[in-house]
Amino acid sequence: MPTRNQINLGYVIGLPPKEAIDYFQRKGFALGFNWHDVEALAQARAFTVAGVLKLDVLADIRAELQKSLETGQTFRDFQRNLLPILERKGWLGKGLVADNDTGELHGKRLTPRRLDTIFTTNMQSAYMAGRYQQQMENVDERPYWERVGIMDSRIRPSHAALDGFIARYDDPIWQSIYPP
Repeated sequence: MPTRNQINLGYVIGLPPKEAIDYFQRKGFALGFNWHDVEALAQARAFTVAGVLKLDVLADIRAELQKSLETGQTFRDFQRNLLPILERKGWLGKGLVADNDTGELHGKRLTPRRLDTIFTTNMQSAYMAGRYQQQMENVDERPYWERVGIMDSRIRPSHAALDGFIARYDDPIWQSIYPP
């Protein structure tokens, strides 16, 4: 039997659990220039990408994320499908786009690195929302939860320190440390 440190939980992010897909599908849209323009509660219920101030671009990003959840696409697939759409609409590059005639700012343009952040954040959020729902449905049999980190090179030291932490599901600590 493998030990806890030999189990690679990273693969589960690519699985399309029904609850994660349902969570993502229920989200509406919210436009905001900065991520903090959209309150936390609204972020949980609405899909937003900071700086994307065009609903059609936001819808394009969401559609590709939805497809990724449903089919288990990788980031490379997501990027390969989305980059031509963003390029055609003038949304690749850095900085704000200003209309030459009116001076109107059209929001932040996107870079491949930023798309990686958008993809990772949304896949993990949807997965964890689905996982939370599954855990809550099972608290009578499993009232204690354990925080398990992926423990790869991207984990923050403060998050790595929480790996293996166990508390009851109703402990207030989960309000601040339940990922993400």
